[in-house]
Amino acid sequence: MWSMIQKALKALTSMRDAKGTLGKSWIRSKTLWVFGLGFIWSALSWAGIVPADMQFEGDVQMTLMNTVGIILRLITNEPVGFIDK
Repeated sequence: MWSMIQKALKALTSMRDAKGTLGKSWIRSKTLWVFGLGFIWSALSWAGIVPADMQFEGDVQMTLMNTVGIILRLITNEPVGFIDK
């Protein structure tokens, strides 16, 4: 188990894709930003902080987030790492 965790951490810290090239910084990833903001919006809605007229139903919100995720994945051409090239 520990060796699997070490391999996973090594893979994450190496920041190289299958071709051996470095990925772009996670801070420049549109996909991570969209899903991060979606997560925050969901948490605020769940906590009752977002006004009722600005909330989506759970199914609608999930469909919107998945659609945006698919679109962003289709236009993505670089792997994401923890540092810039």
